[in-house]
Amino acid sequence: MMHIQAENMTKLYPQLLSAIKFGGKDLITRGKAVREVENFVLTLENPLQPTVLQANRKFNAAYAIIEALSLFMPGKAIAEDLVFYNSRMENYRNPKTKEFDGSYAERLTMYDQLRYCCEVLEEDPNTRRAVLDFYNAAHDQHESLDIACTLNMTFRIRDGKLNATTFMRGNDALWGTPYNFMMFTFLQNVMAAWLDVKIGTYTHMVGSMHIYEDKFGEADLVIQNPDVLRESPIAVMPKWDIQDVDLTFREISDFFQMQKIYRQNYSTSELDYNHLREMITSTSLTMFWDEVVKPYADNKLAKLA
Repeated sequence: MMHIQAENMTKLYPQLLSAIKFGGKDLITRGKAVREVENFVLTLENPLQPTVLQANRKFNAAYAIIEALSLFMPGKAIAEDLVFYNSRMENYRNPKTKEFDGSYAERLTMYDQLRYCCEVLEEDPNTRRAVLDFYNAAHDQHESLDIACTLNMTFRIRDGKLNATTFMRGNDALWGTPYNFMMFTFLQNVMAAWLDVKIGTYTHMVGSMHIYEDKFGEADLVIQNPDVLRESPIAVMPKWDIQDVDLTFREISDFFQMQKIYRQNYSTSELDYNHLREMITSTSLTMFWDEVVKPYADNKLAKLA
């Protein structure tokens, strides 16, 4: 087992890629050559700094935010949004249903798992039963373009802080890990706000941590230039500012509705932006929209127009 611990993702990420590149084993899986390290554990000391800032690692911050927020939405409601902010996601949609077979959002919201975790932690802060299930045998043990990589995620309150651990069957370190860290630490961030406790550590445990051989060159750029960084408005994530569970779900739903209306009416005179902007009141969501999501949408919509 290999374990890397760091204060933030920017310090952790080059170490992760280097450990796989120079310490992994080569194999062929699904017809592709990969280099793998089994039973890899990563620990982030400050989950509010989950963003990879290496300039040589392209990172779609708007998609990362949309993907994290989507976990609070019914899965079938956000497929088009995910594709808009990341066109590569089209490759993973079910061609018949146009949905994502492995949608985490659908699985979390269908059984109200986030609310359950909050309730059991409120009832017993020392509980070990606050678990989110992502992998579903009924859906994932068949051929599909989108099989859940995440098994489950657990929350624990220890020493007055909320720790979180995610377990994954496999993780593409170059393309998947940066977005996974954003997504799961955001869940931890929100859960801590609901429970009114401090945020502890985030741990990421993976059965097969790997890099595809045809991406070694991209990994080398990060490994060789770990201190060449980009600026980002989400270099440090804001603490979630809504303590009420129901209000959290409503505000995030309103956020998705707002950005959808904005996109649909971008080039028309019918768009009353000031009125539209009033749909969200959360300071966290306001920052996400103003500094990350809207600039991306504006740039893409301008090109499409």
